[in-house]
Formats: sequence, C-alpha cells, structure tokens
Amino acid sequence: MASANEDADAIRLRKELEHLRQRLSSCKTVHDLFLLTEKAAYVAKTAAAACRKRAADKEPAPAAAGEGEDADGAANAAADAAVRSGQLPKEDDGVSCLLLRLPKGWGPPRLQAFIERFGAKPASVSKNAGEAGGLVKFESAEHRSLFYSEFIKAEQGGSSTGSSGQFTVKFPGGGAPGVKFGVKRPAGDAAAVGDAGDDDNGGARKRKAKQLKSDIREVVCPWWERPYADQLQDKMAAVNSTLRALAEKVAYSYGREEKPAWLQAALHRPGKQALPLAGILRSPQLDGYRNKAEFTIGLDGQEQPTAGFLLGNYVDGVTQVADPSGCRHISPTALAYAAAMTSFLRSSGNQLPVWDKRFGRGFWRLITVREGRSSSFLPLPAAAAAGEQQQQQVLDPVPALADLPVGRWLVKNPELAGDEADSAEGVAITQVNEQEPPAPLPSDAIVMVQVDPTAAPSGAEQIAQQLQALAAVLKAAAADKELPLTALLVQYHSGVANAAPQGTPLTYFPGEEQQQQQGGDGAGQVGVFSDVLCEVKFRVSPNAFFQINNGGTCLLYNTVGRMAGVGPTTLLLDVCCGTGTIGITLAKQVAAVIGVDNVEMAIADARVNAALNGISNATFVCDTAENAMEQLLKEHAPKHEHIVAVVDPPRAGLHRSVLRALLACAALKRLVFVSCNPDTLVLNAGLLCAKYRPDGAGGGGGRGGRGGRGGRHSRQPDLPPMAPYVPFTPTQVACFDLFPHTKHVEIVMLLERE
Repeated sequence: MASANEDADAIRLRKELEHLRQRLSSCKTVHDLFLLTEKAAYVAKTAAAACRKRAADKEPAPAAAGEGEDADGAANAAADAAVRSGQLPKEDDGVSCLLLRLPKGWGPPRLQAFIERFGAKPASVSKNAGEAGGLVKFESAEHRSLFYSEFIKAEQGGSSTGSSGQFTVKFPGGGAPGVKFGVKRPAGDAAAVGDAGDDDNGGARKRKAKQLKSDIREVVCPWWERPYADQLQDKMAAVNSTLRALAEKVAYSYGREEKPAWLQAALHRPGKQALPLAGILRSPQLDGYRNKAEFTIGLDGQEQPTAGFLLGNYVDGVTQVADPSGCRHISPTALAYAAAMTSFLRSSGNQLPVWDKRFGRGFWRLITVREGRSSSFLPLPAAAAAGEQQQQQVLDPVPALADLPVGRWLVKNPELAGDEADSAEGVAITQVNEQEPPAPLPSDAIVMVQVDPTAAPSGAEQIAQQLQALAAVLKAAAADKELPLTALLVQYHSGVANAAPQGTPLTYFPGEEQQQQQGGDGAGQVGVFSDVLCEVKFRVSPNAFFQINNGGTCLLYNTVGRMAGVGPTTLLLDVCCGTGTIGITLAKQVAAVIGVDNVEMAIADARVNAALNGISNATFVCDTAENAMEQLLKEHAPKHEHIVAVVDPPRAGLHRSVLRALLACAALKRLVFVSCNPDTLVLNAGLLCAKYRPDGAGGGGGRGGRGGRGGRHSRQPDLPPMAPYVPFTPTQVACFDLFPHTKHVEIVMLLERE
C-alpha cells in the first residue's frame, strides 16, 4: 500500500510540474512569472509534506489509547525520567502536571493556550526541545483540578471538533493514572495556536502566562474609555520624563567638567527637564481620525472568518481575530469596508479559506483601507469649564499651513510653575472638552487585499473569480453608504508573515484596470490617491508613508516650519522625507530643498508632489540616509550660507552615521527633530548634544542613558572617533497627540548651535 501511495504522489507531482512547464511558455509579463513562481513554491511545499508523511508512516506507530501495559509503562518511564531531570517534582506539589506525547509542533504557546480554554490558569509552561512533553505549573491546585475535570467533560460530552493526537496526563508522585486522552480542540478554540515559542536549540523554555483580552479595544486603543483630559495629562508626563532623561544623558557626557548654561538651567529645574514643556497640541479630531487601517483576516472566537484586529500577539499564542466595529480611532469608511469583507468571507460566494496562523495557510490574509481628502478637516476645540457645553466649530475656510492658529489646540502643562506657567498660552487641562462634529466622508478611498495564491487549488481562474465576487460586495457597500472607492488592489504574498517584502507589487483586481487614474496626478501609477495638508496637495502611493492623523499633522508641520526658521538663502535638508511632505510645505520659503528616503515609490510621489504644488527648487534622492547624508552635505553645504535640517526618522531613530554627518557639517546650525519614539529621541538627541570627545564616546550611548548604569536608553552605540565639532543645544520643544486613545505621542525638538 505504501508503494502505491508513493506512486500516486509521484504521479500527481509530476503532472503539476508538467503543468508549470507548459504555463512557463505562455508567461508574457513579470506578473505572470510572479504567479508561476508562487505556484512552484506551493508544489515544492506539497512535495516536502509528502516526503515527511512517508517518513512518518515508516516509523513505528505510537500506542493508542487503551492499549494497556505497554502504553502505561512508557508513560511511567517518561514521568520517572522527568523526575530525575528535575522537570517534575518527586512528590505531588498540587500545582504541577506533566503532559506527555504532545502532537508534533506543540510548543509552550499552543499548550498554554489549549489549557486556558478550559478556564484554568497556568503560571508557567515549559517544554524540552525535541521531546513531546510539557511541564505545566498552575496558579493553584484548584486550577489544576479544573483543567483535569473540564477536559474529561469535554471529551465525554463530545464538545470537540476533531482529534489531532493522543497525550498522557501525569501528576507528580503518581497522583493521577496514566490515562490517555485524545487531544481535541473545543469549538471556538482560537487559542490552540501555532508554535511561536518552541526552543529549537535545546533546553527548557518558560513563558509567563498571559491573560487573553476579551475586548479588542483594550488591545488597539486601550485608552478608549479614559477622559481625554487624563490622556493628555499622562502624555505630557511621559514627555517630561523624556526631557529629564535627555538632560541626565547629556550631563553624564560632561562628568565633573563645567556644563553648558542650558544644562545647568535644566538640572536646576524642579523636574530637571532639558526644556520646559508648555503643553500639548491636542488632536483636532478624537474619533475616526486614522486615514489608514490595516485589518487582519482570520478566525474569531467562534471560528468564523473575520476581518478585524488580533486580540494579542502570535508569540503569546494568540491568533483570534476580533470585530473592529467599536474601535474609536478607526474611521467609519474603513469600518464599513471591513464589515463588507467579513460579510463576503462568511457568505456562500467565498470558496477559499482565510489565513490561519496556527497552520500557516489560507488564501485571504489582509485588507487595508487608505483615505484621502480634498480639504483638511480641522474642528476647533470647544473650551469650556467643567460641566459646561459649548458649540463646536470647524475652521472654515482652512487657512494656509503657515497661518494656522495652532494656539487654539494647545492644552497647558499642569506641571509648569512660576513665570513659565504665567506666560504659557492655551487652555487649562480642566477645560478640555470632548465634543466634536462628525467628520465628512473622504474624497478618495483605496482598498487593498492581500492573498496567498498558492492556497487557490484551481489557480489563476479561481483567484480571478473570487476577487471579482469580492469586488461586487465592496462596490455594493460603497453604493449603500455613499462611500468613495477610488481603486481596488490586490497583493499576492505567500510568506509566513503578513508583512510582504518591500517592493512586492500591487495590481488592480481583475476587470478593475479601467480605474487606473488618467492625467497628471496618477498616470502610469497603480492605486495612487490624493490628500491635502491645508493648501498643500499630495499624491500618495498605496504603500508610501503618510501621517495617519491629517488634522494633527497640519499642526505638527506648522510648528516644524516655525522652529526651522528658514529664509530665502536657506538650504533645507528633509531627512527621511517620505512623500516629501515637510520639504514641500517649506519649499517656497527657502532657496533649495533636498529630500532623502529609501522607499522608491515615496520618492516618486515626492517628485510628483513638488510638481503638483509648483515647486521647482526641490530635489529628492532615493537612498538610505546613512548612505547619502555625508556626500550630500559635502556637495551642497559650501553653496549655501544657511543650512537647516529636518529629520523625521522611523521608530528605530537615526543611524549613527547620519548623526555623525550632521555633527560634522559645521554649516548646519539648526536641526528640527521629529520623533514618534521618546526612547530613540533621547538616544539620538543625547549624542547630538553631548560633549565632544576625541574617542567618540559622547553621551554615554554605549553604557546606558542614565549615567552609564544601563536602562531603557542604552541600546544605541556611541559615535565613532571623529574630528572636533560643536554639539547642539536643545532650545525648543513641543508635543502633539496624533494618536488619541493610545499612549503614543509625537515630539518635536529644535536643536541649535553657534
């Protein structure tokens, strides 16, 4: 029989390979070749699975439940070995339990999640690599007893959806018989998940048990129930802590030597912050402010296909997807398309499975919605005393970006004291009001769907049919709710993670190619859309970075422009420029703009955006900042008397070679640092402001941010040795709430030097 099965597998694989060979001769485009290679990868995976299955079939079959003394003897021997190795206590401690003969691939996350489905709480779960056994220590004897009894009830009651193996339960000291149970997953068990926690290098690995959150809002917008005034107060406290850490980091670089005046002033402030923080610029819009939403497609708690958000991290054994409809930060447009996607996935029109992280397979993976506006939506905050309500207003007409009355959105820092408090503009934290008018619908909306083409058994024809069926559902939802639908795009990706490699192409849905934009704004591009920041227009490619809070970004860029202090003779360096937003908003005030970014599509957008706004003095370079900065400064700095740099790096911060180039350019006197990560701001700004040392060990960056004693600011290495330079001085700081209902905050800091 085995031989016959092997022959059947070989015949089937040979037919598939022959089919691929025939398709190769008909491939005419890069996209055709891309799909063909994806199918070839699927055939290779199928062949590997067949080889593994044949190898497993040749091994002696494990004893099944009820086979008597042989199986019990093996279980007892394994338990004795666990006692000798220290895995299992010799005497029953009331909380330990050894589970033997776990199914292949079950690591700590999957085992922990499986146990928690019965209401029991493990305190720790460990497993030896290569061994089909796991040691569980429960939080109490009651939890161990609960697991044992509830699992037996589930088995006897038939409340399971299929067996995936056999295992043996052993308590220390022989406290439980070596009874075998089929490992069955109760209906709705999204916790029996893929193994992200196996230790393949030997040795036991322990993981602390984590509670699965039941409300998706606690995961993606955990401050959704908190009063907005409390959110702002906590964010200002976090920024004050960052400013304190920056002063400490720079002070360490000076040691016992005389410190500059700004640092002496900082260390004499009550909070020892590098700069006083006047307040925080609140978000003009509190609900539905995100112009981009990426929804995971998977199974919910009832094993129903859903487009939403994961209830936790895969590394913690969580793969359950929850409905996003109650999330305050997601726009109504994005929620409507996510609901339409879920409706299609659960309908008879869907013939393909959703992606299941537990097994690394499925067709439908992600749906992303991006929105653009033809006019910025800027509600003015209705300042009021506690309990008082005022009429909400919207800024209309929207002025030029440089003329925005940003003080209307400023909430004063309650920690300010003395003259600093008296001179600060804005409203008190007690006057923060949460009223706001409903936002108008966007003018553009693109929907992108990611799929795994190898999961469609009938190939390209079935994929096209399914995408066309989905397109009909999405169009019907758009018509019903009068939503824009600028483009429908698909991305083919068969990797394990949902994050596709940079450059993975996007194409229109089959039959939707006519949506391709005509004319100058998007000619020849796939799925571009338009957005504005006050009077400045932007074209954005589907995968290009663009700030997710339009109104808050207007306030941010207004402040960046004021801090930059540019003039007609200024060379503006826009580092990590993305689609060119900052440089383009300031281009008409300066002699020249040079933008640098490593995303080719974003640079292409930046060039088009310059033309859209009549900008002829901007140059955009596609390269990493660490590769390009030193040469760009050498080439352009001698031509300009006044150089200003604006850096807006990703969360990881600036590479040290970029920091080195900025410090080494003596003509660079003014630097505006935009940061979405307080930790990396301390690391980067700490090195830029630290005392010069010939060995390059400025700021104690390699020894920890707090005086070389380790801590959260200790990840970045020091600068290499370099020629003498003048360090920067922090002179202004502002912070912005671009992410209401979360802990995240944006910081802008001006650094200057003589």
